[in-house]
Amino acid sequence: MKKTRLIILLSTWWSLSFASESMTVTSKSSVANNTESVAPLSKSNMTSSASVTSIAKPTKKVNKSNVSSQLDCVNDSPCFVIKDTSIKVLSAINKNLNERQTLQLITNVIETSFNFEIMTKFAMGQNWKLANDKEQTELVENFKNMLIFTYSSALSKFRGAQITLIKQSINDRKAMVYTQVTLPNDSQNNQPINVEYDLVKVNSSTNWQTYDIKIENASLVTTYRNQFNDIVARSSVGGLIKELKNRVTSLQRMETK
Repeated sequence: MKKTRLIILLSTWWSLSFASESMTVTSKSSVANNTESVAPLSKSNMTSSASVTSIAKPTKKVNKSNVSSQLDCVNDSPCFVIKDTSIKVLSAINKNLNERQTLQLITNVIETSFNFEIMTKFAMGQNWKLANDKEQTELVENFKNMLIFTYSSALSKFRGAQITLIKQSINDRKAMVYTQVTLPNDSQNNQPINVEYDLVKVNSSTNWQTYDIKIENASLVTTYRNQFNDIVARSSVGGLIKELKNRVTSLQRMETK
């Protein structure tokens, strides 16, 4: 049943599924390897050489926010950013806010903790270079809005979920934080699902920000890159922007119903 839980997670956690009429995620695209590099992040920097703590069995004891950590997450560290974001998001879920309030809260949290420009560059791959400045701005804005709308609408599925921070790896301005998510389920076979957050610190004056999430090694940016490549090949960068705008409009209508 782990595959079923993974499908649920892929379609909800940080919006890993397009779930649109024209953009369908396939299992093959979800697990494709992330092999392309996009400035300012180089492929050689994507893998951390720092030593990391071995993964231990997640503790069953969690705090009131349903987020626990096996790490000493000091202020402004990568794991602190992930822990803080998770607490805020799960708190919103458990408060049973209406859709408009949830959307506003998620927007406030994610806009500061995610680097949507780098995320969009990776999702576009080599096609990023085909877009002019205006198109790049539109791509980032619409990709961000689509992720936020999709994620906020799926929050109810995570009511009662538990998140455990397992370890982190830091190499200069790159970091990876490894977590395990246990979805609410009375079954004893409800095994935790591995979720990895890849973060970047653009410069010394900025905070750590997430630019990719991998669920059981399925990468968010790789999933979208495969879809974006198909759309650009079929109808150009302008066609992709149009599809993103249409999806955002559709999600906005659903949110206002």
